[in-house]
Formats: sequence, structure tokens, C-alpha cells
Amino acid sequence: MEYKYTIIYRFEGISQNNLDEDKIVYQDDDLGITVVLTSDVNRHCLNIDRGLACASLLLRGMFGAEKIQELPIALDSEVTKIQEERLSNNKSGAYAVININGQAELNIKENLQRETDQFCICFDAIDKESIRNQHKERIHAIVASLAISTNPEYHAEKIASGICFFDANDKPLYSYTFQGGRARLTVTKPVDSEKESEISETIVISNANMQLKTPFRLLTQSLETTQDNLRAFVSAWSALEILTNKVFPVYEEQFIAGIMDDHNSHGVDNFLDRIKDVMKDKYRLADKFSLVASFLSNEITDDIKLFKSMKKMRDNISHGEEFDEETLPVEDARKLASKYLRNHMLATKNA
Repeated sequence: MEYKYTIIYRFEGISQNNLDEDKIVYQDDDLGITVVLTSDVNRHCLNIDRGLACASLLLRGMFGAEKIQELPIALDSEVTKIQEERLSNNKSGAYAVININGQAELNIKENLQRETDQFCICFDAIDKESIRNQHKERIHAIVASLAISTNPEYHAEKIASGICFFDANDKPLYSYTFQGGRARLTVTKPVDSEKESEISETIVISNANMQLKTPFRLLTQSLETTQDNLRAFVSAWSALEILTNKVFPVYEEQFIAGIMDDHNSHGVDNFLDRIKDVMKDKYRLADKFSLVASFLSNEITDDIKLFKSMKKMRDNISHGEEFDEETLPVEDARKLASKYLRNHMLATKNA
């Protein structure tokens, strides 16, 4: 059976001003993935909201024979209520809609479904978690790519997700989740045509760099975190730390190769090989970042200073020292992780 897995994030800092129409910023027919920026979130939530409304009405006995005639009106009313509540929050930012299409086998038991002419509801027909797990790394890469490309006020709230199945006649079988969070005040920025192109390119190269799936996942976890500054900071810092360790050998090799090119001597080659062998277990994390920054940043001094200050803070937390959660540099950690993910991917792509 065909399915559509929809995940919707609200990105603070991306303006809705030029989103009168949806902007498709990424599409891959082979993978079945489309990413859309929109201001009309309710339209894209419609399937998820109908599924949620159906479940609510089911619990209230609206699928019984004596009330089945009232179902269409009750369903419309329930969907309207859900969508009005969503809009009443008045949250700023644009919405990124990730749609993933695929195929799955369902085990539909007759005693575990309710069906009308328009839709069907089933329970325990499939392990939806397996579908989510199948796509989670690409979703992390896409969310991280949107942050990397747009430099918003680093916060992404997952407001809805759901998997809807369709039979051979395109009748939907509803599956759903719904999540919400708190509102924040930010300054928004529009997405122009140049930025649309950058988003698409970043998603393409992110999906081609699944060896970076752990930094993508950690950055996404930080972006999703709304009420826990400690977890948000640690996740973003961990993304940066793991990225630094992963890419350091690449830039160490480039650095040594550059010296060898400048000093074309067998003795220099032997000397550098010896240094590399001796130092392989002795570099501190800040040493590694300093070398990486020299290749990937135009603000090397500021980045190294910020990196060292955040590392000191992370070490203090690890050692149980007192800290103020409200002053943790969450956005600085997100921005630095995002910057170096982007610049490393671009550097390796251009190479």
C-alpha cells in the first residue's frame, strides 16, 4: 500500500512575507521526497488533522450505526477546531513541509477498522515506527540543511507528523501524531529565489554525506528542543565536537600535503610523516578545531575563541560545576555547528 509520511517544522527566523504561494525547495522523485516552504500550514496538515479528528470521534462513539449520519458534519467541525487552535497560537516563522512517499505492507484486521465511503481507520496494521526509522536520517539532514542554508533564529519546532496510507482506489487510511510547543519572539527573514536554490543544493549534498548523519541528528535534536536549554546546548555542542573529530583527518592531510608541495624533499616528507605518526593520539580537540577552522572559515580567530569558551563550559558542566541554564550559548553552538557542516560539505563538494 502507498503511504505519505508528512513531517512539518516551524522555523523561527524565516519570514512568511514572500510565501503567498508554496515554494518547493527540494524534490527527488527517486527518493519520493519533496520539501516545501509555506505559510499555509493548515492546508498541509489536512490529512493529519482529519486522522486526528477521526480518532477523537471514534472515542466518542460517532462511528456507531445510530450516529453515522452525523459523522461528516462532526468531522468537519472537529478539523476546524483543530486548525483554529493551531492558528490561534500566532507563532512567527515559516513552515517546512517534508513529504516522503513510499510503499508498505499492511495487515488490516477486520475487527480493528472503521470504514466510511471517504476513509478507513485501522489499528495495529503496521509498525509505523519502522517507517519513521527508515527515513529519520534523511529528515535530520533536511532539517539541518534548512538551518544551514537560511541562518534563522536557530529554533525549529516540529508541529505535526503523520503517516497516511492509501489503497488502490486512493482511499486514505489515517495514521497520525501531533505535537506542539511554546511560542518565542524572533526577527524573521524572507526566503528569496537565491535562498531557495541554496536550500535545495544543501539538501542534495547533505543527503550525499550520510557519514555526517550523527552531527545532522544532533543538530536537529538541538533545533527541536524548546524548553531545555541544557539539552539543546549539549546536543549542538556534540554535533560540533563529533564533526570536528570526523573531518580533522581530511584537513590534516591537506595541511601536510601543502607543506610537502612547498618543500619537495624526501627528508621533509619523512619528517612530516613522523610528526603525523607521533601526534595522532596527542591532538587536543581545540587543536583539531583550529586546523579545521583555518580551512573552513574567514573568521578564524573569533571562531576559535568561541569554540574554546563553549568547550570550557561543556567541560564544567561535565565536571558538575554550577552553571546558569538560561545563559547557555545555545544559539552560538547551533550557528557554529551549522556553519562548519555547511562549509565542510561545500569544500568537499567543490574538491
